[in-house]
Amino acid sequence: MFTDMLGWKLPATVQFDGVSQRSALEQNQHVRSEIFCHFPHGSSAQDYEGMPAPSSAAPASSVRLGDWKLIRFFCDRADQTDRHELFNLAADPGEAHDVAAAHPDRVKQLAARLDTLLRETSAVIPSPNPAYLAGATKRSKQVSAPKKP
Repeated sequence: MFTDMLGWKLPATVQFDGVSQRSALEQNQHVRSEIFCHFPHGSSAQDYEGMPAPSSAAPASSVRLGDWKLIRFFCDRADQTDRHELFNLAADPGEAHDVAAAHPDRVKQLAARLDTLLRETSAVIPSPNPAYLAGATKRSKQVSAPKKP
């Protein structure tokens, strides 16, 4: 909570459901061992002023438990099944090397925990689209209105 770092006092009428991350930022001490994130929306990025856009973000959820982070990409395979990526953040803080294939038991453990968190929070889960046509995901060119003379 940045109000803590800035020394701001919240009014008694304001309820905050977060945890201060001050010690994590100032002393590299983790506040908690488990972090859960849910992003059920897809997004597409576009180039901006000549800078290439980052890759598009697929609907996903993640859980970090200790040094391990599992990401579940919803309906991300050609058959619309979910895909998982696993990272050991102690060995790979930049998440450059997916080690899911080498640690199937860890994937299973963290996937079960992620399922529990999603259920406990009544999260909206993306589901497969039976009308989805692979390869038809690019937006069609928009037709401009005719110019006035």
